[in-house]
Amino acid sequence: MLFRAPTLAHEPASGLSPEEVVKAQLDLLQNDDLLPFNAGLRAAYAFASPASRAAAGPFERFVALLATPEYAPLVGFTQARLEPMIASRRKAYQRVRVQQHDGEWAAFLFILSRQPEPPYAGCWMTDSVIRVGQEAAGW
Repeated sequence: MLFRAPTLAHEPASGLSPEEVVKAQLDLLQNDDLLPFNAGLRAAYAFASPASRAAAGPFERFVALLATPEYAPLVGFTQARLEPMIASRRKAYQRVRVQQHDGEWAAFLFILSRQPEPPYAGCWMTDSVIRVGQEAAGW
């Protein structure tokens, strides 16, 4: 799957499926350099669940995390491959591989939950993104 320009949702909405949330975040992370003032990263951060934000801290810490070698492949990647989503009524899991500019691949597991409380009631949001080895991701 190739993402070209940010065209998907930029904020949580109860009408978005968990697949759409993951694709929106990938779109925003891949294309952050096309948007001013880290707008792609800010929008991707908006999809972090309240629990994830409480654990990760403010936006500045999110940006610093994405600059680490473990998570840097998520920003500006060249293409993504998604495995089928595994979802129940309240939880969803999406394994994703992203290809970097040097041709190397990195694998991640997106873990989402449907939020029960306002202001995000009914919205799918990301609880965590975990870097996994290629073998663990089944590739």
